[in-house]
Amino acid sequence: MAAVTLLALGNDAPDVAGERRRGRDGERHGDERDGPDDERGDERASAASDGRCGGGDGGDQRVGRRSAWRGGRGEAVFLLYLVFPVQSVEFFKSVGWAPYHVLDYDFFRNSYYVNFYMFRDDVIATSSQLQIDNRYILSEQTPNRAPVDWKMGHLIGRGDDNAMLSIRADNLYVTGFANRTGHWHVYPKFADQIPEPKTLLTFGDDYHSLLGDGSSQNLPKINLGLHATLNAIETLSNYQPSSDNTAIKIALTTLIVTLPEAVRFRPIRYRLLDGWFTGTRLTSHLAKEVVSWRDMSCAVLIFDKYGRWWASAEAGILQGKFQIRSKFDTLQYLDVVLWPRPKKCSLPILDDQHIQQIRARMDRRGQGRG
Repeated sequence: MAAVTLLALGNDAPDVAGERRRGRDGERHGDERDGPDDERGDERASAASDGRCGGGDGGDQRVGRRSAWRGGRGEAVFLLYLVFPVQSVEFFKSVGWAPYHVLDYDFFRNSYYVNFYMFRDDVIATSSQLQIDNRYILSEQTPNRAPVDWKMGHLIGRGDDNAMLSIRADNLYVTGFANRTGHWHVYPKFADQIPEPKTLLTFGDDYHSLLGDGSSQNLPKINLGLHATLNAIETLSNYQPSSDNTAIKIALTTLIVTLPEAVRFRPIRYRLLDGWFTGTRLTSHLAKEVVSWRDMSCAVLIFDKYGRWWASAEAGILQGKFQIRSKFDTLQYLDVVLWPRPKKCSLPILDDQHIQQIRARMDRRGQGRG
């Protein structure tokens, strides 16, 4: 009887934000061509494309339709899989949050390529739609308030391991996660953005809190790739507040690098794509990137507005760190551009005049293609 009740709950669940998507291995979700806040020195970002369910059924997908897709793994797994997303998603829906997308990232069945580009597409879809040299600028940040959109990532691992990751669309900060029961665990700095019921984590979201002394310099010690990601999902799925914090900190760091940081920085993405199945780690050079997102974004935006690369203090910082000497050099690193908060860049950017300038240039390029 309990099984019937749970199954009915899944089948009756409404579509979330108009859609719920899963990628299929071998299917492209975007054209080719993340590191906590205070210590990162940055701020993060988020978009959507047409996904297809794994069974080949096109278009939007209801929660209850997934039981057929996960065939052969046992009724108990089906039911947990059906009920977990309903618990965590209905929580968001019931409190009238900003719009959100729920996407299924099946890291057990699908390749990193599929999962990554589904996330990247979703990030771009809710960006400002402003572009500089084909790099999208994220939506304007709303500090201390809900973002324009939430990225709700349903992470699927081995067996019945699954968790939900909450990511802000405007800066790609991970704000918290739900374990397999659907209960939310939230970073203290985002406590007022996620209503009850929730449990506050006892550590912060910056790399110093996650990795200790050395902060982001410790990132090269973190294993990345398929098995590391599946282990991270298992840790989130089974997390209890009484659990040792070491494992959950490593798990969250792994997922931050695997999704948000890989969208921010092209070299990190390429590192993961190349070493996904064998396992990989960041180099010390790549670890420097995660605390330079804002500086890179400011430098590109200032050059775009004023036409002088060395006009910005950020240009000098980037030369010292990465031997970057131009906008072209910077764009080899950046995949999406942060919309910095007011007065966070050395010169004013993205005022009305600058935005009109960007739009006019985009219009001219669009007409040229036509």
